[in-house]
Amino acid sequence: MVTTVVVGGLLTAAGLWYVPRWLGTGLPELGIGVSVRLVDTPIGVECVGYSDRSGQTFGDSDWMRTAQRAVFEMNETAARLHAESPARPLVSVIYLSELTKPEGQVGADDSTVEQLTGLLLLQAWANQPSDHPTPVLRVVIANAGFLMSQAGTAVDLITPLLEQDRSVLGVVGMSRTVDSVEQAITRLGDLGVPVVGTTLTGTGLTNRSPLYFQVIPDNHQEAALVQRYAAEAGKALTVYQPESVDGDGYLASLHDELAQLVRAEDLRLWRDVALVDPVCGADRIAFFAGRQPDFDRFLDQVLDVCGKDLPTVIGDDTVARFVAQQAKRANPKYSGKSITYVSLGPLTVLRNRDCLSDGTTRATPLCAGLRDLTGGRPLALLRLPDVRDFARPPECVLIVNADATQCR
Repeated sequence: MVTTVVVGGLLTAAGLWYVPRWLGTGLPELGIGVSVRLVDTPIGVECVGYSDRSGQTFGDSDWMRTAQRAVFEMNETAARLHAESPARPLVSVIYLSELTKPEGQVGADDSTVEQLTGLLLLQAWANQPSDHPTPVLRVVIANAGFLMSQAGTAVDLITPLLEQDRSVLGVVGMSRTVDSVEQAITRLGDLGVPVVGTTLTGTGLTNRSPLYFQVIPDNHQEAALVQRYAAEAGKALTVYQPESVDGDGYLASLHDELAQLVRAEDLRLWRDVALVDPVCGADRIAFFAGRQPDFDRFLDQVLDVCGKDLPTVIGDDTVARFVAQQAKRANPKYSGKSITYVSLGPLTVLRNRDCLSDGTTRATPLCAGLRDLTGGRPLALLRLPDVRDFARPPECVLIVNADATQCR
């Protein structure tokens, strides 16, 4: 829920809220606060655009739709508080991410819900009755399609909103370092719109726009972290990555950074992840430097080939999406097995242990906020899973920072 930290810094400005848009579930019907377009893509027809209300939600996951409705319920609260006390500025941020996916695929729904919940926590903090002129927060949710492939279309649709609605402070999220997202960052910068990347780690993104801000370390530090961890553990490091990285700035920059740190023979590229030939042994580290959809097949191959002679498996930061997917984690094949992955949100991941405490430990603000939300504020969140599903600390998380590796 890195997004929570980001938006907190944006709650500083006032604005007006009156934006005539189009309303409908991917269909153009007259309304306010919505602009969408049905786009024919290689995976089928996707509803791309933005919404700030429950009349238009994105995706086919009940969990994700529920999270969106909870955000939109908070938008209604923000509008009411602003109307009751006009001195309290209504400020808005646009959360741009991938909210649709091919039928039958897991996609990024679970990790998207976690980010939406982070935004919701901030709304719950901001949208409270107050005698002071503190801002209230509206969140506009925008869909850029599967793998962010329709980021350009999404920017087309939100441009009138950015031009007309002075309450919009900027865009957060962005999901993936791919060509379409990098181009969107440039376009938004040309419009004078700040963009805060909450999960992007591709290198060189700050060159795309002077108004692009990245709150997490990039792939240079991630590669150095893994190499340093291997050295400290006294284990040989082997890197596994897909052969084709065209159009994917994340994979390309991660490859370039790792290639400077490991021997050529220790950087192994695959055409088919299911055919990876892992180097086995307890004295080895197998670093997965790919995208999350390939991780379970990579893990399956390591388990099948190495048997009891397993290397230490470390996933790159994209594996956080795998960890967020309960259906993936529940695979009986992984019972009793442990993995390590690079974390972009160490405080969130590590301190979530307190969510599972017996009550004798003082809950962190994050956990307390989650408990409040699942306890009935707002009402839509009552249908979300138990708070404990947000508290899944793995046995080991590599923390990306400039000082040292941490494994807890």
